[in-house]
Amino acid sequence: MDLSCDPARDERLHGLGEPGALSQASQGAGNAVFRGNKDRPALPPASEKEISAVQATLRPGLVAAVGFGGVVLIAWLMMFKPF
Repeated sequence: MDLSCDPARDERLHGLGEPGALSQASQGAGNAVFRGNKDRPALPPASEKEISAVQATLRPGLVAAVGFGGVVLIAWLMMFKPF
């Protein structure tokens, strides 16, 4: 099963893990995915081994840390009003 993604679109996702890993995992699980404004049809599900390999490249801790850091920054700005 080919789970390749569009390299131009994946440049934005590079800091979150392997480029396009989330859409690859979704597509590999048999879900329909969007590319731009086009709906791509669902493909047959990939094997458990292929899905596990794609999921291993995701970095949920990094995404959670960035989100938590943003909330802390906003709270700090609200409390101390440095500007």
